[in-house]
Amino acid sequence: MTDVSGREPQTGEGVSEFQRTLRSGRFAVTAEVSPPVSTDLAEFVARAAPLRGVATAVNVTDGAG
Repeated sequence: MTDVSGREPQTGEGVSEFQRTLRSGRFAVTAEVSPPVSTDLAEFVARAAPLRGVATAVNVTDGAG
């Protein structure tokens, strides 16, 4: 998998867990989280924390509310 410049990233150079999982051929689990309406970061972290260790990657939606 190449980056936007067309070159292959080196090991540990901006390679996410999601990218490593896909490259290895393992099954990747993604989850979608809606951000809170408020600006309270603690509320957002509380929503996302249960996904740690379960989801390979998390997508934060925009325009929620």
